[in-house]
Amino acid sequence: MLRPAHPEQGWLGLSGPGTPDVSFDSAGAVLSDPVWIGSPIYLAGLDTQDRIVSVDGRPVTSESALSSIVAGHRPGEQVAIVYVQRGARKTTTATLAADPTLELVSYERAGMPVTDAMRAFRDSWLGSKVQGNHTGGGAR
Repeated sequence: MLRPAHPEQGWLGLSGPGTPDVSFDSAGAVLSDPVWIGSPIYLAGLDTQDRIVSVDGRPVTSESALSSIVAGHRPGEQVAIVYVQRGARKTTTATLAADPTLELVSYERAGMPVTDAMRAFRDSWLGSKVQGNHTGGGAR
């Protein structure tokens, strides 16, 4: 099954596949690419070349610092963002969304029942690929 990987974790729109590149230094985080339209950071008014100075009152000088700040919040919570846009220092508020990262998990791992028909389908679909393509790790 495909399910949200972190449904209880807030998301600002700056992490995950396809999100903008962000470069960090001692003065903050610069958005190197356009942000996703509709993401919390976009709705807060930030875009390319803006420098994020702080989020929720804490400096944003590394990816781990930003991740730690956002991870401490749930979807729907608001965080204050201080940023510099075209030379002007500004303050805004962003409402965090649910982290859109997905994960693929087996029904067993998700605690869901697996029927005999499902097992038979898996064996016919995956069994031949796992057993039939194994080369023993060496070149032929």
